[in-house]
This record gives sequence, C-alpha cells and structure tokens, in this order.
Amino acid sequence: MAPSSPSNVSVNSWRQLIRQAVVQIDLLDLTLHHVLTEPQDVELLAGKAQEGVLVRVLVSHPESAHLTITEAEAEGTHKLAARSTLADQAVQTLQLLNTEAARGIEVRVFVAAGYHSIIRADNQQLISPHLYATPADQSPVIWLRADRQPVLFKQFEDHYQHIWQHAQPVQPTAG
Repeated sequence: MAPSSPSNVSVNSWRQLIRQAVVQIDLLDLTLHHVLTEPQDVELLAGKAQEGVLVRVLVSHPESAHLTITEAEAEGTHKLAARSTLADQAVQTLQLLNTEAARGIEVRVFVAAGYHSIIRADNQQLISPHLYATPADQSPVIWLRADRQPVLFKQFEDHYQHIWQHAQPVQPTAG
C-alpha cells in the first residue's frame, strides 16, 4: 500500500491505469466530475468498452442526502463547487455514455455515503478517502495492487460490488 498525496498520483497516473486495463474498469465517486468533464477521458472510457473491457461507473444520485451532508461539511472550511449541480452534470454525461457511441459502459447512480473515490483498472485500485473538511484535491490516495494487498483489495472490490448491486441503472438517452 502506497499512501501519497494527490499530487504524487497525477491525473496521468490514473489515465495510464485506465489505458492499460484489459478486463475491468470500475469508477466510483460522488460526481466523477474530474473524469467526466474532459472529452478525452470520456473517449478513453468509451474506447475501452468498445475493446471489450467491462466498464462500470457509479455516481451519487443527485438527490442523495449524502450529497447534501457533504456540502454541509464543506461549508466554512473550503468552497465546495456546487456538488448537486456537478452531480446533475455527471449523471447527464453518464447518460451520454450509455448511447450507441459508448456501448458497453454500464452506468448506475447510488444512494450511499460516498466518503471516498475508487478508480479500479484490472488488478490495481486508487482509493482516495475524503477527509472531513479537507478539499478532495488534498486528500490522500492509496494505491492498491491485488498481488501485494490481496485482502484489502478484495474488501474494496466487494464494497464496490455491493454498492453496484443496490444502485439504480441510468437509462440510455433518447436519440
């Protein structure tokens, strides 16, 4: 397990993990706005799905009480970008991912406490616990590898699967 700061696990690091995936990609976050606002990242996920990689994406339901709680915790400590608006945007973007152009990507929204982010690519996971009153970009990132931390890796894998099973599929957009 290699804890580090977000600056040590650059955007290019998680993109590289996604590029290398050949079996499975799982993403979980309240909004995933850091992934879903960049066209090249959406294209990367869509391309991996078209290659046959299982791509599953979980974002918080825009009306989740947990989103409201997260906003309340951030008040006064740092400015949190309008999470509800970002969640709406993330869901809209995810709906676009559920179209013909990005077939194969499975998209769901969840209602659960989301005090962490998960980016999984095959046998590696980046876990970012969101610490109280700490901006997300200052939260630590834990890099797990299935061959080095099999018990912890499996625990996060099971955690993701449990949320996935209880999450609501996002319906494809018309057109």
